[in-house]
Amino acid sequence: SLVGVVSRSDIVRLFLIPDDKLWRQASRVLHAAFGGDSRDLRVSVHEGVVMVRGRVATHSEAELISCLVSRIDGVLGVETKVSWRFDDTVIGEIRRMAHV
Repeated sequence: SLVGVVSRSDIVRLFLIPDDKLWRQASRVLHAAFGGDSRDLRVSVHEGVVMVRGRVATHSEAELISCLVSRIDGVLGVETKVSWRFDDTVIGEIRRMAHV
């Protein structure tokens, strides 16, 4: 006999980590990676999705944010709106062009 129905969302909810805990973990990870520059970053979390906004020193650092935050257990997604002061990716392109 059928006792009850369990939906996919019921199962996912069992494994969700509270947003405030994810916020603390993401903030710690960014502070460890960027030190004082992490003051220029704002973190928010809604239903497991971490949003990071702000400014960092280089383009490479901006790209690193998604990678670092997405590795935190319980993060379901990462959205970034981060600008940078210096585009360090151009240096690599110039070096590649010089070796062609």
